Amino acid sequence: MYVSDIKIEKINEADPSWLMSNTNITIHIDTMTTKINTSDLQTIRPVCFVGDNGWGLVQQIARNNNTKILFDGEESEHLFIMDEGGRTATDIIDRYNNIVNDYPNNHVIICCPEIENSLSMNEQIDLMSKLKYQHNAVLLFNANTPFLIGDCFRKDVYLVDDEYKLTHPDFQTFGSSFDFILSTVFGLKTLITTRSKDFMQEAVNSNSIEEIKICLRGTGESFEKRFLYQKLEELKNS
Repeated sequence: MYVSDIKIEKINEADPSWLMSNTNITIHIDTMTTKINTSDLQTIRPVCFVGDNGWGLVQQIARNNNTKILFDGEESEHLFIMDEGGRTATDIIDRYNNIVNDYPNNHVIICCPEIENSLSMNEQIDLMSKLKYQHNAVLLFNANTPFLIGDCFRKDVYLVDDEYKLTHPDFQTFGSSFDFILSTVFGLKTLITTRSKDFMQEAVNSNSIEEIKICLRGTGESFEKRFLYQKLEELKNS
């Protein structure tokens, strides 16, 4: 069976005690016998929760006694928690493969709160490709960077707001570039620091060829740097 759809039942309104056992969460996982579209290329289904409350929601799913996992309407008891503090990418891969290999004939759902914590950027980029493609496994995790989100399909990425309401991004996340995910999912308006951006802007506003040349020599490569070159050409031609 391949996973065809994952739906998370509406969560109770935000409550100060949401991390306790009084919040009901039901995850419906539907399956099929054959692959029917490109989103089924990955037989492991990584499901990502994004936002300040994403971590809490994954913790809630993993540790709440009221969490129910339904595969094709039937409740599954194969819910595992994989805490990743201090683990390496190899540890995570081995642990994941051990779990799915121990239950070859059962659907398995694995919760990984803060899976990014001990992984370098390159390890995050490579992680999903190194996990065995097991058709009976769903991997739930939260993310605060674009590196794992880029390996999740849009329908498997949930944006978690302050009231724990869930929405999907407005674009296909699978295969999207990191800078595009940063700007759209995380609302990052620029890919350089504010201090260096202000330094460049001050040089542009100075209308001084010498100041702009100093700024060009003293700053690294960035998209924003083009404004310095444009302004320099304007001043030279004026």
